[in-house]
Amino acid sequence: ILAGLGIYKLLTKNRIQKVEYKAVLTLIFLVGFGSLLWHATRYSYALILDVVPVALSFVAVTYIFLKNLSGNKLLALLLALLLLPGRFFVSSFAQTDIISSLIRNLINATVFLLIILWAFRKYGRVAVEGLGVLAVYVAAITVRSIDLQVCPDFSLGTHFLWHILNALAAYLAV
Repeated sequence: ILAGLGIYKLLTKNRIQKVEYKAVLTLIFLVGFGSLLWHATRYSYALILDVVPVALSFVAVTYIFLKNLSGNKLLALLLALLLLPGRFFVSSFAQTDIISSLIRNLINATVFLLIILWAFRKYGRVAVEGLGVLAVYVAAITVRSIDLQVCPDFSLGTHFLWHILNALAAYLAV
């Protein structure tokens, strides 16, 4: 929810009115509310309200990056949409939910790294800023992945850091 507020302020300050940015903003708010609802209730519908906006926000942000890099809206849309079933297909072979989630997040990180490399090739050093966003996202993946191992010694766990770092990465990506 805080990432959504930050993105809203960023879009308003820069007078960005493009529909794809508004879609990302809406999806980020939905991620926050879905996650809050899931952690508060543990109802299966709440998990869907958490997971679906996360996947769609990944597609939307990927679309924006690809459109800006390629200048081709249709190509960007097709590539971004192909990632959605691709992530779930590859992660469906995992033995546990944690491994499945880790695989999806590593696919996300790999896609963003490839986009950063493309941006570096096209724009030069200015694209290096994307590495900072990627580093925050990788840190989020790391704390999410070690949460169950840390909980016996640190009862609070690290899951809350996943949410904080993931929200920061979303804000920085926009």
